[in-house]
Amino acid sequence: MNVSNLGAFFPIFAEKNDWAGEKKLGDDDVALIISFFSISQVIFSPFISKIKNRIGTKNTILLGLTLTMGSTMGLGYLAIIKQSSKFKYISLALRFVQGAGDIII
Repeated sequence: MNVSNLGAFFPIFAEKNDWAGEKKLGDDDVALIISFFSISQVIFSPFISKIKNRIGTKNTILLGLTLTMGSTMGLGYLAIIKQSSKFKYISLALRFVQGAGDIII
């Protein structure tokens, strides 16, 4: 679900946003931001059982929900950033955290 919610509106947002005189995000930038979710899931999936064994299943679910909720809120607040370079790197980090939180759940 988190992959499709950003994939539906993000390319349109990146194309129509005024980046305060900077160059717009290209299609490759948009694809990289969207794909970071899946990349983080591939990276974190081998460690999930160790995390669950160490802190417990219920606490792991709470951790995953907290990471997913926080990164989703952060992605919502990205709309106020007017510099394309800051937007790109912050959204990459938030998508990575969102993917990690989603795989933990």
